[in-house]
Order: sequence, then structure tokens, then C-alpha cells
Amino acid sequence: MKSIAIICLLLSTTLVYAAPNCSLERCRPEFVHLALTDDATEMAVSWATVDLPATSFVIWGPSAGNMTQKAQVTITKSYIPDSMTDPTLVRYHHHAIMTGLSIGTRYFYQVGSVSGLSSVFSFTTRPATASKHAKFILYGDMGVINSAETVQRVEHIAKTNPPDFIMHIGDISYSDDYVAHMYEWVWNTWFQFMQPITSTVPYMVTPGNHEYTCSDMKQCPYATNFTAYNNRFNMPGYLSTSKNSMWYSFDYGPIHWIGLSTETDFPNAPEVPSLFGDQLTWLESDLKKAYANRAQVPFILVGGHRPIYASSLGFFDGKTPIQDSANLQKAVEHMFLRYKVDAFFVGHVHSYERTFPIANNQATSTSYHNPAAPVYIVNGAGGNEEGLNADNQWINPAPAWSAFRFNQDWGYMTIDATVSQNAGKLHLQFFTSGDNKLKD
Repeated sequence: MKSIAIICLLLSTTLVYAAPNCSLERCRPEFVHLALTDDATEMAVSWATVDLPATSFVIWGPSAGNMTQKAQVTITKSYIPDSMTDPTLVRYHHHAIMTGLSIGTRYFYQVGSVSGLSSVFSFTTRPATASKHAKFILYGDMGVINSAETVQRVEHIAKTNPPDFIMHIGDISYSDDYVAHMYEWVWNTWFQFMQPITSTVPYMVTPGNHEYTCSDMKQCPYATNFTAYNNRFNMPGYLSTSKNSMWYSFDYGPIHWIGLSTETDFPNAPEVPSLFGDQLTWLESDLKKAYANRAQVPFILVGGHRPIYASSLGFFDGKTPIQDSANLQKAVEHMFLRYKVDAFFVGHVHSYERTFPIANNQATSTSYHNPAAPVYIVNGAGGNEEGLNADNQWINPAPAWSAFRFNQDWGYMTIDATVSQNAGKLHLQFFTSGDNKLKD
């Protein structure tokens, strides 16, 4: 075993056994990734090291030569016993929060310890005009295979016209598809090629089935129950009943975003019906508050992994959602309708599909002007080794509520929310990764 399994620095009196000679190589920060909190003057940052430094921290400031602000790591975690994997792949995962940030300001930062610091990275905080505009990128189901073109497209956008944040709606890395000794290698590889993006743009996630399952009994003790997911990511779920990264919400300009666990914590949930807390009570409370605040934050968007409405085999029988989709529908759709959710974004199905506004299995309109019900979007086309859904997996003919569907290439979405003169507009686009063409 590593010297300690879970260590909460500054939050408990647990003894911490740091590496006595933490070399630069073994304490070099890796896998740097940013995340939003619920506070516009904060930015969370996470990274990993092979060994555990005595003290880890983040420094930041208005220029690379003037980084005088400093915050200690608040949580450090490790979850892999040495006996179960190659010990050179085991990592300690560090989480810190930069506070007191100014609106609309570019900051430079480094993470690390007295043993050594990372390269200098930068990010920009939420702009002063954020109450009127927000733009983000969204996809699900992205691993280390068949994802290079998606990563290339998103990295180019991050460098040239950065989105406010990126939303990855479950199935991250697909490490559970590999034998036990490769589980950590795949996670680490995924973070390595994502770092040029995740170190500069907040990278938000929700859990998927691949964050729970395991394909090799030797990896199951540390692969199941979303262990890697909750150790590696630091979403603002500490303010919700999950107390981790399973479900959460935040405001960004005109958007109230809710990230759900479609895997756990509702009746007949596909993985575990009760594991992290009372998700549905929290969801209704959060939706009620968001609905009451619509004059300030007009769009309510929800994201999770599994779909309610997807016209594919295993999810729809030609009339109604079935199996896991039906269970999720029963748990949340009535709340989506009551509090007028604008859209529900999911992955899981390795294709793209956009619906018309739907209520209780019926399209309420073929227009998107002041819709009476949510629009449902599937984009499980980030790129992975399991491949795209084949044509014979579509339900044909397509149901009346299905407006557009596509399965010929991997791709990503941009979501652009604007408010002007008391009118709001939500602009959704889907681009193919291979040729970067607008497909929907």
C-alpha cells in the first residue's frame, strides 16, 4: 500500500507521510487541469505527482514574473494499492483553489511544491459581460483512441478563441476497457494529451458508466464506485448533497448549469440506486432556486451521461423510452417540465441527435421559439475505441420528436448563450472532428 490512502491536508489532523527525498522527477506536477467553482472570483486547479511532497501549493499573479499569490492544497488523495498495479503509475492527486480573483482578468499560475514547479500556465476569469453571454464546448464519451481529431479541434479553439469552459458529460478515458495493469496508464495518458486544454480552460465533467465499471477483476477494487473519478476531479459538488463530484451546479453568465449523476442515487439507477446521497431532493431544490432566479440567469441547462430520449436500440422501443432511459425519465422529467429546463445534454450513445422540444414522449412543437418543454441533445461522439453507433442501431422510422441525427463521424458541440434587450438566445452547433465542418 501507499503510506496512506486518503489524506485531507488542512482539513483534518491525519498524519501525512511525505516522501523523504521527493526529487523533482518524482514530484514533478502532471495532468494540470482547471475547474470552475460556484464563485466567479475563484478557480480550482488540480494536478498529480508520483510521490507526496511535504507541502503542495499553487502560486498565481497578473504576469509570469509577478505570481505573488499563494494557496495551499486543500485535499490530496491516492487510491491505488501498489500490489494491484505498476507502482510507477500510481499518483497523488492534489486540489487547490485560487481565490480573490478579479473579473475579466488573465492570470498566470504554477503548481507544485518546494521540490519543483510546473510550467507557467494562464487562464482568464469570467468577464464583466458574463451576465449577457457565455459559450462552452460539450461532448461525451472520449477516450485515448479515435479522439485525436476531436482533441486537435478543441485545442485549436482553446488557443485561438477560448470557450468559457468545456463540459465532458461522462465516459472519460475508457480506462476500464483495459486490463488491470493498464488502468492507470490509460487515465494518465488521457490527462497528458488533454493538459494543453485543461490547463487553460476550465474542464468540467459528469460521471458516466465507464467511471464505475471494470473489465478485469484485479482492477475492480479501485475502479468501481467512481473512485478514480472522484479522486482525480474536483467539481463544485462539495456544496451539494453528494459532497464530491457526482452532482453539482453553478452559474456562468446567463446559464445555470446542473451536472447530474445518471448512474447513481435515484430509484433503479443503472449502477447503484443509493450511494452518495439524496440526489433527487437536491435536484428539485436547485431547480426551484434557479427557476426563481430566471430574471438574472435565464437559461437552465442540465447535463448527465445517459439519455432519456435517444432513438437508438436499447433506449427506445418506437413509442417510449425503455430500460435505463425509462427509469431516468420517471425520476427527473417531471422536474424538468415543472421548472422549465431549456435543454438536457447527454452522451452514452456514440452518435449525435437533436430533438424537438419534448414532454412525456411527445414533441410539443417543431419550433424552438419559446419552447414549452426541454430539448434533448445526445453527443456521445467525442471519440473512443468502442466506435460509432452503426446505422442498424437507429430506430426506424425516426420518432416524430427526433429532429436530426448523425453517426458518420466523431464531433463536438458549441453552445452559445446570449441575452440582449430582455430576449435570450441559445445557439447550439455540432461540428465533425474529421473535417471540422458544421453538421447541425
